[in-house]
Amino acid sequence: MVERDPALIPGPTAGQWQGRARLVLWAAIALLLIVLGALGFGWRPHPALLIVPAAIVVAGFVAWIVLGAFALRRMRDERDAGYSTTLDLVEVDLRDPRTGVLVRVAGEPPVAATAEPLVTRMLRLPRGSFLERTGAQAGDRPVPPAD
Repeated sequence: MVERDPALIPGPTAGQWQGRARLVLWAAIALLLIVLGALGFGWRPHPALLIVPAAIVVAGFVAWIVLGAFALRRMRDERDAGYSTTLDLVEVDLRDPRTGVLVRVAGEPPVAATAEPLVTRMLRLPRGSFLERTGAQAGDRPVPPAD
């Protein structure tokens, strides 16, 4: 059992509510894809039999919305308490969603590195490659090595 920091509000954190909501959503989507795949491959059950998976999928989506509302309510409570377990905001402490351990103090820059655009990553030259060693840029023509 993981010890929780006493500074956390009692009960599940917003991060834990979000994790539960994601799990329910992915389970509902997986069931929907399985049923649709089975129908696509020729499974032809009695129409009444399709009511059960359809009801489970709809219940999953409703549970996802409800769990998301719980997460949102807990996010507001956490913000009012001066910390967050989901969003890395500068104005509040960032805490681990499971243990409550302080990850970043309020006022410090966010922990998460800014996401680099996919196009930039695609055009970056591999480390140690010939083009990188010669200082070539994306779109430049490579210069053959001198003999």
